[in-house]
Amino acid sequence: MARPQFHLTGHVVHVDARGAGPVVRSSAHRVLRVAAFTLLVSGLVIVVSIVRFTMALVGSFLGNSSPAKRPGAFGRYLGDALAHLTSTHLASSGQTQITDARIRDSAGQLFPVRVEGHFVSGAITRGDLVTLGLRIIDGVNVVTDGDNHTTHEAIRLRT
Repeated sequence: MARPQFHLTGHVVHVDARGAGPVVRSSAHRVLRVAAFTLLVSGLVIVVSIVRFTMALVGSFLGNSSPAKRPGAFGRYLGDALAHLTSTHLASSGQTQITDARIRDSAGQLFPVRVEGHFVSGAITRGDLVTLGLRIIDGVNVVTDGDNHTTHEAIRLRT
C-alpha cells in the first residue's frame, strides 16, 4: 500500500462497515492505469502477431501444411477460464470493502477516515486507541496502515 502522508493518533468514536463501495483514487491514478493497460494490450498483440508469423514462416520453410484448425479440450477450457476471470474482474472492478470511522485526537477534534479493503491483521472497534497512517486522496482521509494500541496489534489492509 502507499506510504502514509501523516499519522493520526486518537480514540475510535464510531465505526460503520458499509460493505462494498468504490475505491477513492485520484484522476492521475486513473489516467496512468488506462495508459499502462493500453501499452500492455498493444504490446501483447504485437508479441502474439510476431510469434504467429514466425511459426507460419518456419512451417512453410519445412513444407508442413497446416491441418484444419479445430479447438481441443484445452482450448475450450482456457477460453472458459479466461471468460470467467474477465467477467468476474470487470463486474467487481473498483469495488472493495469500505469501513468509515471517526477518530477523536487528544485535542478533541474529530477526523473522519475511510478504511478501504479487508483487515489482514488487527481491527478497529469503538473505544480503541489507534495510530493510523493516512493519505489524503481527493479530500478523503484514507487509511494505509496503523497500530491498535488497545489490542497491541498492527493494522494491515488488503484491497
